[in-house]
Amino acid sequence: MMVAFAGVVVVAGAPTITVDKLPSLLLIIGASFMWASSNVIIKKMGTIDAFQLNGWMAVLATPQLAIASFFLESDQIAKTLELSWYGIAGIVYNSVVVVIIGYAMWYFLLKRYSVNQTMPLTLSFYLSGGCVV
Repeated sequence: MMVAFAGVVVVAGAPTITVDKLPSLLLIIGASFMWASSNVIIKKMGTIDAFQLNGWMAVLATPQLAIASFFLESDQIAKTLELSWYGIAGIVYNSVVVVIIGYAMWYFLLKRYSVNQTMPLTLSFYLSGGCVV
């Protein structure tokens, strides 16, 4: 709990929260709540196939992200065609290593251990600047 509180203090910027930082802080708190809720739901699902779960999440998220991209971004096709090999490598890394391998390992941990035991791992990874894999 101390590590979590210290993280909130760092993100919030010590005790000085100005009005311009409030929306960002609320987004972080909301995202943290959603992450915690999803892990509890996944834990209660029991035995799941991590690859199927990730596949269905990708299928359901793609149209939503495409619509958001259409309204919030511009020149997507031209920028996609101008991708360097660094950009392509980043997409492949996120798609394969982070999503497929990383989340498969995470769901294995959630299946085997309680949520209270696995959640501190995410704090330690984020505080150390590392990644889940």
